[in-house]
Amino acid sequence: MEDEGEEFENSNQQSNDGSASDVDFNLTFDNIDHKEAAANSGIGREEDDNPNHEERQSGTVVLEHAIQINDNERQKLVIISGSGWSTLKVPPPMFKVDKEAYIPKIVSIGPFHHNEPSLRAMQTHKRRFLDRLVQNQIGQLIHEESLQNAMRELEEKTKKFYADDLQTIERDEFVQMMLLDGCFIVELLRFYEKIFELTPSLTGEATLNTLALKFFEPLRPRKEKFEEGTLNKHANSEYIHLLALFHSTLISGDKTYPQQPTKSEKEKTHLRLPGKGWVHNAKTLSYAGIKFQEKSGGILDIQLTGKTLEIPTMVIDDSTSPVLRNLIAYEQNNYDVAPYFCCLALFLDSIVDTVQDVKILCDAGIIKHAMGRDEEVANLFNRLTKELVFDINEEYCYMTKEIKRINHHCRVHDIRV
Repeated sequence: MEDEGEEFENSNQQSNDGSASDVDFNLTFDNIDHKEAAANSGIGREEDDNPNHEERQSGTVVLEHAIQINDNERQKLVIISGSGWSTLKVPPPMFKVDKEAYIPKIVSIGPFHHNEPSLRAMQTHKRRFLDRLVQNQIGQLIHEESLQNAMRELEEKTKKFYADDLQTIERDEFVQMMLLDGCFIVELLRFYEKIFELTPSLTGEATLNTLALKFFEPLRPRKEKFEEGTLNKHANSEYIHLLALFHSTLISGDKTYPQQPTKSEKEKTHLRLPGKGWVHNAKTLSYAGIKFQEKSGGILDIQLTGKTLEIPTMVIDDSTSPVLRNLIAYEQNNYDVAPYFCCLALFLDSIVDTVQDVKILCDAGIIKHAMGRDEEVANLFNRLTKELVFDINEEYCYMTKEIKRINHHCRVHDIRV
């Protein structure tokens, strides 16, 4: 994965539920780490002349497809625009800030990086995964030709999920690519199941969703395991792709986000983030008498209780930037998805200015990192909001009321905002 970011493209097609081939799994996992998985679960490569951009600028978006997701509090609708695209490109300004967060390095999934010279080594392993599927099934024999025919029937539908012109890829090549990549992902998750099936973490039969979530556990901001209830809740729900599934699990159980009113892209492009100054940095807040305390709960559950600002612990490592950036890009590209992580990024960028702020949060147990230096953590947070386009009023940002309470406390203590 070399030049540009991409999403789990084939996960958009729910018929790619195959398994995969006979491969030395130790070798496979030596090559694929969770930092790699974070980059692979991105939005897509850099956006060029996306016709969808012009459609949104006009303010006219025809909604054709809706996928229902069960939620503890209510039922949400994840809407795919009339174009049918669900694998979108990262907005160019965001892509240029940190290209490494989006580009694949070991294995490519889908057409965006197909046949990249630096990624071809894994094609052999994909082939072996497919062979495993064909040869090792118990009961009914599966012929590769049957799988190819099934994928061929979905070719045109599959191409419509991508915000790119894929007509330059030959039909047979495209079908074989999607077949290999689909089986590779599912077999990778099936192997991961063998690791965690020895522990009683699931009740009932594992689904593709639960396998994916177990694989994603090390990518969670707090690195904690999913609770059994969360796994079971999302086991059979439908999502447009694996990143949508991951995003949904991270916001589940957190504060209810008010439904976002419709706004045209033209209106939104003028609502840029204020950056520093939305809330004071940790050092200044300490001067104002605010204490910092770690808390349990979801990563988004930040609140001021009296004079104590409670923030869930974040474990910062090499996968943190790719994970957060892909979640942010997903929200930026989907106007019907609540921008939780855009809000979180703005908060982190504001509260952390220097290494002194990082040290305060580390001493409070809020930040735990293995980055080598506190300065690297500060730089990570300070770059998250660059080139972000976002409305921070109460309708759009779940943290606005909490930020007002923090700033009110500072004004009472003569700390200017």
